[in-house]
Amino acid sequence: MKWLLLGTLILLCCTLWPWQFQSVKHLTPKHIVVYVQGEVEQPKEVQLPIGATIQDLLQHVQLKEHADLSTLNPYQVLHSKDTIIIAKLAPSQAPRISINLATAEQLESLPHIGASIAQRIVQYRETNGLFQTLEELKLVKGIGEATFQKIMDQICL
Repeated sequence: MKWLLLGTLILLCCTLWPWQFQSVKHLTPKHIVVYVQGEVEQPKEVQLPIGATIQDLLQHVQLKEHADLSTLNPYQVLHSKDTIIIAKLAPSQAPRISINLATAEQLESLPHIGASIAQRIVQYRETNGLFQTLEELKLVKGIGEATFQKIMDQICL
């Protein structure tokens, strides 16, 4: 009898209580905040959509003249509270050419890389995806060990 009375009381409380279910949507963040510093004109926090990459971040900052992007992966997905530090080129270090981002014309500026090999590099990454290592460049027809050795200090991913 006690259990029946207790159960009825609980059922009555549950039906009379003004329950308000909240949607989870408003609890899920729609953006991230990333801090960027180093070789930028103004170190700052940047608000970006979830899934944003370093390439997206770079569109929101003004780089200084000697910013070195060769160590950054432009397709790295950022997370909230990340800090990205843009390095400075060493005084004797010339900017490197990204084999993942450079146009055929930019690739032609490398020694021993003509228009046809430059086009093959672009075509290779369009077919096979981005280069994962510099050595993978040797898989492109026309780039052997000797050519690779001549350009390896001038390229980056």
